[in-house]
Formats: sequence, C-alpha cells, structure tokens
Amino acid sequence: MDNTMEKLTALFRDVFDNDSLIISPSTEIKQIDGCDSITNISLLAAIQDEFGIKYSIDDITRINTVQDILDSLNGGD
Repeated sequence: MDNTMEKLTALFRDVFDNDSLIISPSTEIKQIDGCDSITNISLLAAIQDEFGIKYSIDDITRINTVQDILDSLNGGD
C-alpha cells in the first residue's frame, strides 16, 4: 500500500471509528457503514487538513469513491 492510501486508510478509520475498515480505490464512500452527511463532511475536512488542500463545492459533489479522492490529490478531476 502506498503512503497516500495508508494515510487515507488511517483517516477513514478515524472518521468512521472503525479500526478494521479496509478501503480500496473502488470503495464508494456512501456505502461505508455509518456514512452520513456529517461523517462525509468530517472525512473531507480531515483529508483537507492532512494533505493541505482545499475542496470547492464542485469538487465535493464529484467525490464518490476513494479513487475520486486519489485523483483530487494528484491534481486530476
């Protein structure tokens, strides 16, 4: 697992309070047990803090999977 996925896994586990949560690029965020609007916002805020980025409203509406997050971190859409 690369460093970015390790960091994302740690963030997901912290936000969803699940130390055994396993994510992959194809993981749909809304399908994770316990996901609601509050955890989704908390997750995106944690990602912004960890990686020093800022998401626009448009960015947020396009993030549905872990791959979408990875793409955003790599400067893609």
